[in-house]
Amino acid sequence: MIAALIVAAGKGVRMGADMRKQYLPLGGQPILAHTIQAFAECRRIDQMVVAVPVDEIAFCREIINKVPLRFPVKWVVGGSRRQDSVCNGLDALTDEGIVLIHDGVRPLVTQMLIESCIEGAQRWDACIPVV
Repeated sequence: MIAALIVAAGKGVRMGADMRKQYLPLGGQPILAHTIQAFAECRRIDQMVVAVPVDEIAFCREIINKVPLRFPVKWVVGGSRRQDSVCNGLDALTDEGIVLIHDGVRPLVTQMLIESCIEGAQRWDACIPVV
């Protein structure tokens, strides 16, 4: 099993925008939609979990209605800290395997980088991309 865990529960306070960063438009879509699409396009990923604020789950479901997915997205409540969101996401996974943890406001991740991380995790049991 290879899963993508997208954490998108941050407030984006430092950004100073009227809305959370993950919902700001980029090319006509919210940033979060681009991020989810990047991981959904990777054929090696079997499942996806997305951690968002509890009161925004329905809104986020609407956002990704336009994103072509090969599998359903499992939504979990994000925590007050990133590590809490990651923990909630990991708890939602049912199978053991590789988990790619990615920030929901980093939409420009490439397929090459995703594939390289999968291969690195398979070879060394862990992998962190550095650009």
